[in-house]
Amino acid sequence: GDVPYSDNEEKVLKQQLEDIDRLAPTDDAQFIIHVGDIFKRGRYECVPKTYQNVADKFIELSPIPTIVLPGDNDIYDCDDWQKAEQLWESTFLGFEQNWNTRSNFPSTVLRQDSRQENFSFTYANVLFIGMNIIASSEGENGAKQDDRYDDCQEWMEDMISAHVGSASDVRAVVFFGHADKFPDLFERAEELLAHTKVPALYIHGNGHEWEMEKPISNWDEYLRIQVDQGGEAPPLKVTIRGTTAEASASPFYAPFKDQYMHTSTIKLDRQGGRYSDN
Repeated sequence: GDVPYSDNEEKVLKQQLEDIDRLAPTDDAQFIIHVGDIFKRGRYECVPKTYQNVADKFIELSPIPTIVLPGDNDIYDCDDWQKAEQLWESTFLGFEQNWNTRSNFPSTVLRQDSRQENFSFTYANVLFIGMNIIASSEGENGAKQDDRYDDCQEWMEDMISAHVGSASDVRAVVFFGHADKFPDLFERAEELLAHTKVPALYIHGNGHEWEMEKPISNWDEYLRIQVDQGGEAPPLKVTIRGTTAEASASPFYAPFKDQYMHTSTIKLDRQGGRYSDN
C-alpha cells in the first residue's frame, strides 16, 4: 500500500512486480492486495491517467490477480472528490477480472452490492474480507463516513455469518483496509469471532511504518498489522499453513529476521524489511 508516491517509487513498484513474476514458477503466491493510496496527495492531479498509470503496471507486470482498495489520497483528498471517486471506481472496481483468463481466482471474489469496493473470498479455508476503511479526510463529511461504516459492518457481519460457525472449517480470517480506523468495527468482529479461537488479522497501510499489535485485550487471536510504505519496503507476504499431510509434517515457523508467527497457522514475512535497513 501507499505506493507509488514518486517517480522513483514507480520504478520500485515495477521491480517488486517483476520480482513476483520471476519467482512465480517456484513461489506459492496466489494474489496481491494493494491496501490503498496509489499516489501521494498533491503530487498528481486526480485525472484518468493518474489512476490508469498504476493500473497498467499491475496488469502488465503482475503474474497473479490483484485487488486494489481505496485510500484517502485516491478519492477524498482530491479537490473534486466525486469525480475522483468515479475515476477510482471505473479503474479498480472488479480489477481482479483482468486476470480471469489466467486464473480461476477472479470468479471467487464477491463484492457488496451497496459498496462494490468491499470484497470477500475464501481460499484454502481462509476467509478474506476487504473493506473501505480510510483515514479521516476533509473531503468526507460525517454522514458519508457513517454510511461507509454501516456498509462495512454489514458486509463483515454477513461474510462472517456465512462462513464461520459451529460446523465451519474456516481456519483463519484476514481483514484488509487502508487505515487504522473504525475500532468499533473490530470490537464487533471480536463478538463474532473470539469464541471460535480462529486466528484473525487486520492488514492496513496509511501510517507508512511497520506496526504489529494485539489491540483488543480479550481477543488474543487477533493481530493488527500496519505495513511499511510500499516504496520503502518489499510487500508483506502472508502464508497460511497448509492442511495436507505433507504440510502438516513440514516445519512451519519464522526463522529469519523480519518474519513473525501469529498462532501456529499464519506466518508474516516482511521480506527483509525496509530497504534503508539493509
